[in-house]
Amino acid sequence: MIDRRLLTNIDWVLVGLVVTVCLLGILNIYSATTPYKVIGTAYYIKQFYWMLLGMIISLIVSSLDYHILEDLSYWFYGLLILLLFAVLVGWQTVNGSYPLVEHRNFQHSASELMKLVIIVTFARFF
Repeated sequence: MIDRRLLTNIDWVLVGLVVTVCLLGILNIYSATTPYKVIGTAYYIKQFYWMLLGMIISLIVSSLDYHILEDLSYWFYGLLILLLFAVLVGWQTVNGSYPLVEHRNFQHSASELMKLVIIVTFARFF
């Protein structure tokens, strides 16, 4: 499933620049939040964890065969059209939106998934 040639084809300069920009952002968060006492995990530590999670997800996504998405794009599109209709008919609004997943301050709606599916579906169509 994971292609071993992936490591030889990675643009390490680009990866280094992305990590540098992320670390500069984390340093900025650290310098902005140092004077404040935070209950729980500090903001810059949370941001570092999110950066690591994003790098792991990027590695997984880049190692997958994109032809699978191409073959299933119309099915995903149809499924999300039905999901958007179901959300419109039956879900409750939260601050003017219809969240599918709501956890503390994190809300995720079907329209966010639809943006990605539209890109893949149009890429296959055209």
